[in-house]
Amino acid sequence: MNTDSAESILTSVFIGVHLWFLFLRLLHRLARVGEQFLFGALEFDGPAVINCYTTCQPEHGVADNMASEQARLAVDTRAFPLLIHDPRAGATLKKRLSLQGNPAMKEDWFTNPKTGETVDFIDFCRSEGRFSKHFDKEGNASALLQQARDDRLENWHILQELAGLR
Repeated sequence: MNTDSAESILTSVFIGVHLWFLFLRLLHRLARVGEQFLFGALEFDGPAVINCYTTCQPEHGVADNMASEQARLAVDTRAFPLLIHDPRAGATLKKRLSLQGNPAMKEDWFTNPKTGETVDFIDFCRSEGRFSKHFDKEGNASALLQQARDDRLENWHILQELAGLR
């Protein structure tokens, strides 16, 4: 085995272990839903997909110790909503699609019960350094981020409708 191959394999293993660790941290944070979709996907007799958001801390400008909080914020702000599609749950998409695990499933945005503040996609962007160029000196979001916020809300409305919540 040449050095490039060994280094490539070790890098792949490290990345896989690192991503698995972050995935487990997210599951710990979202325990009930995480267990449901993870074990449900593993037990399903057929193909199953698990799509899990995690930051790339250096590139996203998020501190290493904030990965699980950032994953939670991604869900709370509808940037990366949780959804479960279980073909065993019924004959219609409404019965098979669940948005369980998302806060305020019937609302447009989540309102933090501790602060009373509504959090949306702009708040998610504000928390990641990679979006800093989209805010002016006063902290106002660019037109592009406003458009992305509207897109996230439209996507959320479609998911709500498909899941029978609208």
